[in-house]
Amino acid sequence: MKKKNKVGLVVGIILIICALIFLGVIIVFNMNAKKDEENVKEDIKKIVADIKKSCNKEYKRYIIKNGKSDTVSDVYSVKNAIFETDTECNVTYFYTHELITNFIKKEVKMESSSDTFTSLKDNGEVIYYNPVTNKTCSKDSDGCLKWYVFNDKDDALTSTLILDHNIKDTAKYEVAESLLKDLTKDYVVEARLLNLDDLKTLLGKTVKKEDIFFDSKLAKPLKSCYKGDTSNCKYGWLYDNTALNCKDYGCLNNTGKDINGYWLSDTDGDKAYRVYKDGRVTLTSAIEGSTGIRPVIEVAKSISK
Repeated sequence: MKKKNKVGLVVGIILIICALIFLGVIIVFNMNAKKDEENVKEDIKKIVADIKKSCNKEYKRYIIKNGKSDTVSDVYSVKNAIFETDTECNVTYFYTHELITNFIKKEVKMESSSDTFTSLKDNGEVIYYNPVTNKTCSKDSDGCLKWYVFNDKDDALTSTLILDHNIKDTAKYEVAESLLKDLTKDYVVEARLLNLDDLKTLLGKTVKKEDIFFDSKLAKPLKSCYKGDTSNCKYGWLYDNTALNCKDYGCLNNTGKDINGYWLSDTDGDKAYRVYKDGRVTLTSAIEGSTGIRPVIEVAKSISK
């Protein structure tokens, strides 16, 4: 009986010691987390002050990713963030941490801010956005453009958007990048062409030399997403306004121009990839004359929400 009591006592002591160790770990963890939070708060103040000092009254974006930035000299303890300035040198800051966001609202007095972005947007969701003013807009207002969201991520600071139409009806592939840069020179955000990596993420399939139809994800289209029956087309937004008759293949709107799609940035030899009017990505001659240019941009989620 005494032996059992001794065993029970030892077990009790061990449990108490384990509980104290566990409690100690929690206390240390919380202390470190609080210290990290304070460091970030102080560094945010420094970054905001530096940005305001160099502000020249224009829209500008400063991105910190994985603790590194090409535009902010000292990022300190801030790991992932976006800072933006407007024409009045107001600074808006976005950081995926609720406590930090509350601090910004109270101490740094930002115009707006956003914490962890939990509103995941569907592929093809519409956003009306003016890339010159860097603001959402009503669809009938001057400079307002219609964009489609795709490949959205919960932990991303930005949304990826593609325009609903070509900004250049037709162009040879070799001049597509330079024309895109020139046509979007007034954009606050940088524009690029769609690429195969975008489609790999979107479709969950690597695109190689063979044609891939978006809805079937195969070299042949779905019977219910092609000419004669478009009742099951889910990617019509991706080839919207690509031809006079693209609605026959499931796009959302026909264009009034005699075109057949738009270029991707990827090539293979003397050929280049394009999104074609009938809902597929295809490899075609780089000098083909009916393919246009369509911009893809990244916009802060606080703007696109």
